[in-house]
Amino acid sequence: MVRRFCPKCGKSVDTLVQTENGLFCEECANALLPLIQIGDRFDFYECGICKRVSATGSSDSWIPIGQQDPQNRLQEIILRLFLLKSIAKLDVQVDIDIPADIGGSEKCPPFDAYISIKSSKNEEKMSKFTVFVKPHYVVCTNCSRRRGHYFTATLQIRGELLSDSTMKENLLNEVEKYAKDLEGKNQEMFVAKVVQERQGFDLQLSTLHMALLLSTHIKNKYGAKLEESKRLMGLGEDGGEVYRYTILVHLLPYKKDFVIFFEGEPCLVVGINSKITTLFGLERKITFRRENKVLFSHPPKIIATPGNFLTFELISEDQTFLHLIDTHTGATISELKSNFPQKLPIGSTIYGIRVNDKTFFFSQIEA
Repeated sequence: MVRRFCPKCGKSVDTLVQTENGLFCEECANALLPLIQIGDRFDFYECGICKRVSATGSSDSWIPIGQQDPQNRLQEIILRLFLLKSIAKLDVQVDIDIPADIGGSEKCPPFDAYISIKSSKNEEKMSKFTVFVKPHYVVCTNCSRRRGHYFTATLQIRGELLSDSTMKENLLNEVEKYAKDLEGKNQEMFVAKVVQERQGFDLQLSTLHMALLLSTHIKNKYGAKLEESKRLMGLGEDGGEVYRYTILVHLLPYKKDFVIFFEGEPCLVVGINSKITTLFGLERKITFRRENKVLFSHPPKIIATPGNFLTFELISEDQTFLHLIDTHTGATISELKSNFPQKLPIGSTIYGIRVNDKTFFFSQIEA
């Protein structure tokens, strides 16, 4: 068999490997091969409103870039959108050189980027590339939808509670804050419009997923019935059916710390979750739980809300009684210790309501 010699290292081998620079042994050929193969042109898209970038400009491919310095920002864009897939599994060092006059204006012109990629294990092995970079400045799909008040789902929040303007405003503020938190995690989620209604409000939302998250949050905190419906709007770009969804959130007629009349006695609402209301019977002095669906089917009468509770201060006690002073009138009153489920320190605030000429006392009770 004819032996051949590598012109680089002189090793005698059976076969030589063809490279752009000639024939070499396999080891030398591998050393001469570039670390990666990349194209000589890179186009990217930047939204002029949200400043996110994309390699394709499609609706689901936009990412934020945190760098503020213009040149560092361009280097980060090239690294993440152009190089990352090629070098992800390699142990290499990357240097991206951008001309000094690039990045000084809001919209930079096309330019050549000089990229050096060096092996971390073999410093002699390095690949150099010149890549033509062309930015495209557009408005991304998400920002375009925001401008046009685009929405795919309506969240309708209704309930007798919301006939009170203060309660309605407080709930709306809470829902909008939670929506803002969701938007911070996913920019495709946003509130397109808020519509005020007599016993509630509507939120027009960008995605059904956002509507489901908001409705679940409200249900878990306030107790609610959810009803979902949808209406066919037409066909999408891919030929699939496009729907507009409506989620109706019907709130319980009470909230935590209300006093309601239920099962023959006044009860303090001490806790609510998505399925259960926890009550404290002011007559029997016991805590019990009922399913929300029972309270929806037989809505209880609201006796009192925290705004019209009587308030007392515990000023002293003896073996049998707690001695209270009415914080509004200054009148004193004594109440059996046995009517309170826990020991109270002097100075504690105690609440009361009057029902049929009888006063019921209670302190803060844990669910």
